[in-house]
Amino acid sequence: MDPSPTPSRMREASGATALARRLVDSVSEEDLNAVLEQQQKTKELVTKTTRQLEMFNTFSASRFAENQKRLEEAVGTLRDMKADLDVVFRRIRLVFGVLLGGDVGGGALKTKVATLHPTEYAIVTKSEEPADEEDD
Repeated sequence: MDPSPTPSRMREASGATALARRLVDSVSEEDLNAVLEQQQKTKELVTKTTRQLEMFNTFSASRFAENQKRLEEAVGTLRDMKADLDVVFRRIRLVFGVLLGGDVGGGALKTKVATLHPTEYAIVTKSEEPADEEDD
């Protein structure tokens, strides 16, 4: 390619230069400074907001880690409690089975307790009656 200017290239360059000059001349210096000042303020605001969001994200990540650890500990405690309660209820069922003799089904247990302790059974069943009977 020949780098020497040709008449068509000179016209293109002078046309582009003329357009650029007209654009620059059409905008006043005050308007340009006002836009630049507003851009600077916006940039500072975005920078400040970004910094605040980064700080909040760091804070929330640390809190999340703390709370996750606490939750895992609580879940572990609940699992241990459930295992302990399962053992307790298994022993209770075993004791009732031995005391009442043989298979302890849902109805069989109530019947055996009612026959062995009729007064106490009547008190318990009376206190367990549903209270949602409505008077019409």
